[in-house]
Amino acid sequence: YSIVQVHVGAQSRAAGKQIKDLVIPAGAVLIAVFRGEETIIPRGDTAVQEGDNVLALADEKAQAAINKLFGS
Repeated sequence: YSIVQVHVGAQSRAAGKQIKDLVIPAGAVLIAVFRGEETIIPRGDTAVQEGDNVLALADEKAQAAINKLFGS
Protein backbone atom coordinates (compact mmCIF):
# COMPACT_ATOMS: atom_id res chain seq x y z
CA TYR A 1 0.00 0.00 0.00
CA SER A 2 1.06 3.56 -0.72
CA ILE A 3 -0.36 6.99 -0.08
CA VAL A 4 -1.15 8.72 -3.35
CA GLN A 5 -2.29 12.25 -4.14
CA VAL A 6 -4.24 12.96 -7.32
CA HIS A 7 -5.19 16.36 -8.71
CA VAL A 8 -8.78 16.60 -9.95
CA GLY A 9 -8.55 18.21 -13.37
CA ALA A 10 -11.19 19.72 -15.64
CA GLN A 11 -11.59 16.44 -17.54
CA SER A 12 -11.84 14.26 -14.41
CA ARG A 13 -14.77 11.82 -14.35
CA ALA A 14 -15.14 12.54 -10.60
CA ALA A 15 -15.44 16.34 -10.85
CA GLY A 16 -18.86 17.54 -9.75
CA LYS A 17 -19.88 14.18 -8.26
CA GLN A 18 -20.39 13.07 -4.69
CA ILE A 19 -18.10 10.35 -3.37
CA LYS A 20 -21.06 8.03 -2.76
CA ASP A 21 -21.71 8.10 -6.53
CA LEU A 22 -18.16 7.05 -7.44
CA VAL A 23 -16.83 3.52 -7.71
CA ILE A 24 -13.87 3.54 -5.31
CA PRO A 25 -11.72 0.42 -5.76
CA ALA A 26 -11.79 -2.15 -2.93
CA GLY A 27 -8.04 -1.73 -2.43
CA ALA A 28 -8.31 2.00 -1.71
CA VAL A 29 -9.48 4.29 1.09
CA LEU A 30 -9.87 8.04 0.62
CA ILE A 31 -8.04 9.91 3.37
CA ALA A 32 -8.60 13.60 2.62
CA VAL A 33 -9.65 16.13 0.03
CA PHE A 34 -7.58 19.32 -0.12
CA ARG A 35 -9.45 22.32 -1.50
CA GLY A 36 -7.38 25.48 -1.38
CA GLU A 37 -6.47 25.99 2.28
CA GLU A 38 -9.24 23.64 3.44
CA THR A 39 -8.74 19.98 4.40
CA ILE A 40 -11.90 17.88 4.13
CA ILE A 41 -12.41 14.42 5.57
CA PRO A 42 -14.23 12.69 2.71
CA ARG A 43 -17.68 11.29 3.40
CA GLY A 44 -20.32 9.97 1.03
CA ASP A 45 -21.92 13.38 0.53
CA THR A 46 -18.60 15.16 -0.10
CA ALA A 47 -18.64 16.62 -3.61
CA VAL A 48 -15.40 16.42 -5.57
CA GLN A 49 -14.57 19.65 -7.38
CA GLU A 50 -12.20 20.55 -10.18
CA GLY A 51 -8.95 21.74 -8.60
CA ASP A 52 -9.23 19.47 -5.54
CA ASN A 53 -6.38 17.20 -4.53
CA VAL A 54 -7.49 13.78 -3.29
CA LEU A 55 -5.30 11.82 -0.88
CA ALA A 56 -5.82 8.05 -0.77
CA LEU A 57 -4.25 4.91 0.64
CA ALA A 58 -4.20 2.34 -2.14
CA ASP A 59 -2.63 -0.93 -3.18
CA GLU A 60 -0.78 -1.07 -6.49
CA LYS A 61 -3.80 -2.16 -8.54
CA ALA A 62 -6.09 0.42 -6.94
CA GLN A 63 -3.58 3.23 -7.53
CA ALA A 64 -4.13 3.00 -11.27
CA ALA A 65 -7.91 3.08 -10.81
CA ILE A 66 -7.71 6.08 -8.44
CA ASN A 67 -5.53 7.97 -10.93
CA LYS A 68 -7.96 7.16 -13.74
CA LEU A 69 -11.03 8.14 -11.67
CA PHE A 70 -9.77 11.44 -10.23
CA GLY A 71 -7.09 12.47 -12.70
CA SER A 72 -7.76 14.36 -15.89
